[in-house]
Amino acid sequence: MKTEFFNFHHALNREEMVQLIEKCINWYNYKRRQETLNGMTPKEFRNHAILKTA
Repeated sequence: MKTEFFNFHHALNREEMVQLIEKCINWYNYKRRQETLNGMTPKEFRNHAILKTA
């Protein structure tokens, strides 16, 4: 997990910290664009692969 994320987001309690961690994981796994996937998000790449093989 990137420490830069927490430089801009500060939790005041445990529940907020859990929510921030979940938000960071969700962004990392589903929303960030990757050069190795031709600029697609991992979710877009999986959907594209499914459509291509079907």
